[in-house]
Amino acid sequence: MDLKPISYNKIEQLIRKGVNIPTPITIDVGEEVNIDQISGKDVKIYSGCRIYGKRTVISAGVQLGYEAPVTVDNCQLGPKVELKGGYFNKSVFLRRRVWDSADMFVRRACWKNSANGHTALA
Repeated sequence: MDLKPISYNKIEQLIRKGVNIPTPITIDVGEEVNIDQISGKDVKIYSGCRIYGKRTVISAGVQLGYEAPVTVDNCQLGPKVELKGGYFNKSVFLRRRVWDSADMFVRRACWKNSANGHTALA
C-alpha cells in the first residue's frame, strides 16, 4: 500500500524550499499551484491544509492552519499573514494580518486591510 498523497511531488518541493510542514501526508497542493509563488522562508503549513489555484501566492512568514485546516484557493497572502482556519477564495491579505478560525469563510474577491475587518472588492 502506497501512502503518498497525490500531491507528493509538490509537497516535497515545498519542504526542500524550507516550508515547515509537520505532517506532510495530510496536506493537498493542487497540480495548478506554482511552487515558485510560495516562499520557503518562515512559512508553516499545519495538518489538513489545502492549497489550490494558479494565482495563489504565499509570502514569507505565512502560517496556515494553526487552529483548524485552511483551504486557500487563488489567494495572495502577504508577509506574516496568519490564516488560522477556514476557507479563503480569490482574496488578498496584506502583511501581518491574522484571521482566526472564528472567521471560517471568506468569500471571493475580498481583501483584509485592517486587523478588525475586510473590505469587499466585488
